[in-house]
Amino acid sequence: MPDAFLQPAATTKSHSLLAADIIIANAPDPVFVSDLEGRILQANDAVSHLLGFRQDEVLEQSLSRFISTDEAREFTAALREVVERGVTRNVVLNPRSASGEVIPTSLNASALRDPEGKVIGAIGILRDMRELDKARAYAESLIKNAPDPVFVSDLEGKILQANDAVSQVLGFRPDELIEQSLSRFISPEETREFTAALREVVERGVSRNARLNPRSASGEIIPTSLNASALRDPDGKVIGAIGILRDMREQDKARAYAESLIKNAPDPVFVSDLEGKILQANDAVSQLLGFRQDEVLEQSLSRFISPAETREFMAALDEVVERGVTRNARLNPRSASGEIIPMTLNASGLRDPDGKVIGAIGILRDMREIDKARAYAESLIKNAPDPVFVSDLEGKILQANDAVFALLGFRPDELIEQSLSRILSPEETREFLAALREVVAREERTGDNNGKQGLERGVTRNVSLNPRTASGEIIPTSLNASALRDSEGKVIGAIGILRDMRELDKARAYAESLIKNAPDPVFVSDLEGKILQANDAVFALLGFRQDELLEQSLSRFISAEETREFTAALREVVERGVTRNARLNPRSASGEIISTSLNASALRDVEGKVIGAIGILRDMRELDKARAYAESLIKNAPDPVFVSDLEGKILQANDAVFALLGFRQDELLEQSLSRFISAEETREFTAALREVVARGVTRNARLNPRSASGEIIPTTLNASALRDPDGRVIGAIGILRDMRAYEQAVRDLQQSKAELQEKILDLEKFEEVVVGRELKMIALEKELDNLRQTLGKAYSGDERN
Repeated sequence: MPDAFLQPAATTKSHSLLAADIIIANAPDPVFVSDLEGRILQANDAVSHLLGFRQDEVLEQSLSRFISTDEAREFTAALREVVERGVTRNVVLNPRSASGEVIPTSLNASALRDPEGKVIGAIGILRDMRELDKARAYAESLIKNAPDPVFVSDLEGKILQANDAVSQVLGFRPDELIEQSLSRFISPEETREFTAALREVVERGVSRNARLNPRSASGEIIPTSLNASALRDPDGKVIGAIGILRDMREQDKARAYAESLIKNAPDPVFVSDLEGKILQANDAVSQLLGFRQDEVLEQSLSRFISPAETREFMAALDEVVERGVTRNARLNPRSASGEIIPMTLNASGLRDPDGKVIGAIGILRDMREIDKARAYAESLIKNAPDPVFVSDLEGKILQANDAVFALLGFRPDELIEQSLSRILSPEETREFLAALREVVAREERTGDNNGKQGLERGVTRNVSLNPRTASGEIIPTSLNASALRDSEGKVIGAIGILRDMRELDKARAYAESLIKNAPDPVFVSDLEGKILQANDAVFALLGFRQDELLEQSLSRFISAEETREFTAALREVVERGVTRNARLNPRSASGEIISTSLNASALRDVEGKVIGAIGILRDMRELDKARAYAESLIKNAPDPVFVSDLEGKILQANDAVFALLGFRQDELLEQSLSRFISAEETREFTAALREVVARGVTRNARLNPRSASGEIIPTTLNASALRDPDGRVIGAIGILRDMRAYEQAVRDLQQSKAELQEKILDLEKFEEVVVGRELKMIALEKELDNLRQTLGKAYSGDERN
């Protein structure tokens, strides 16, 4: 009979061990099993591959053979943590490989338990940190060498890292900044604003345009603007912020300079709100119209123009709100003397700090002074910081600024009056002429629309040109061009702005290299789900050749339902920039359905517009096997084990629970545990769940559930956290221990104690009687002695008499 009971348990145990061995052996990460002394009992091929040792050189060896003495002590401490808490995370180990290389790794370990739940060792997963350390060093290098002031802070505002540009702006040495709270350099009010910005970083991943005015070492208050993004740990948790400061002194000077420009501009310049009320006007406006400042300011522009032109001006304001600019609106204001002055209006958006259009800055062009205006335009082109040129509609260069000569290395006389075809290939010359035709065509088509929204008026964008410099170098550039008009508004040429694309092309090539060499399956798709790029890991996962995947719709490999889910995920990428943990089950070339999880982020064009998605697939097959194995462990556990969510609803329970409480499966599952325990114990169980969320485990919580027969069953509960794939606690795994036999033993001991105490009382009473009798005998003997002495004295007196 005992053998009959032991045989199934042994079989179950052997199956469990076999499944565990298979999981460890096939894990892609380096996984090993050690006893509590640090001796390696089992290791998979990934460990041998990482360290370069054969299996027989690793197994039965102490881990201290491969790590330093200090790390051996840290590993021993980690084993103690595994015994106490069941898990340890992110222990830094630097084992020495067979070739002598010291390999930085991170160790996560969980408890290895015997059938009775006692910790007998640890299962450790090593993470090779070499690439991560390179990435971290690269990121630190980017911060250090960034031209802008960049710093890293924790969530309390303590500065952890800052580049030289921060020291240069504030005038402090690095040792005067690092490990200091930012509140040391800013006012209490700004400290509160910075703390609010940190909260925004935690919630949204980014914060923009927070205003800070730190005090420099010299005591100067420096106006700055802060843009911050989240600093995350390897698990993706926000642990701080990376802040980029923008010195606003120049911008404030620029604003003051802009106001000075308006005031001192030779052209009539005014500022109006969106109702057409004049808020600011320079002296040139007063001079042009013959009105004093107080006769112009706070007046509606409709006072000076006809009703028809007022409607045109309001339409121009609408265009400013929609497009940020309006050009060549015709106005004929009446001066103080009654003269009608023909002019054109160019206006751009007046924006608040958030970029919202709140009015317009208008420049009036007196058409009587067209030559003066042309000279002013040429001055603007000449002094522009970007390479700007003017060409006619045949591609002949009429004007170019110094930035063009610096980019291409030609003298002015070698470019001006030359055809652009001299520095472009025949193919690109045709493309440039097509771009010029587009400028003209868009101008004409927009004019045909009578002001309705259509193609962008008189402009072409992002034409790729590769001009040859004086030294023969081919320079990749991007051309944005707008129409050059004569005094009547007719397009007579183009004003082109070149953008040097060399650094951008390097960045694009680097990004493509990252995708190509990523260890995870990574693909790029457009917003329709068409696969544009995929790395070798995708082909290895799905078993298709490159030509069988690229330019194909993802819907070819997934079901119709999942195609709808993927399309919804793409919409989320467009709206939020990212989507996480979308489930896809693509069909491989062999017909196998592969369960995967998709994380995707936005793919943006040069202007920041979302044009597609970069997706990273996670093969969930091993995770699903592990989940099934865990469910099997729960089901076959000899102790009563159940799984609940954070509200206390029972999601899963094994047969031992049903046997303990006497309920059927359908009477327990999906029921709240509060149905079976008292209100007071429900509160205790809820507190235990909170402890599981906070600490990952709770121990020896007392519960007294009522069984199907009405019996109150005393139990103790030990529970550990149930986590989702991202490590977030989503419930608890509880193990109940039946305390009835224990409490009966306690009651028997208490009864024996009571009986023993009664016998002790009887013995004490008996002792009291015996001692009392002895005391009485002693007293009688004393009285007899006294009597003898008295009689002796009396006898002696009689003899003397």
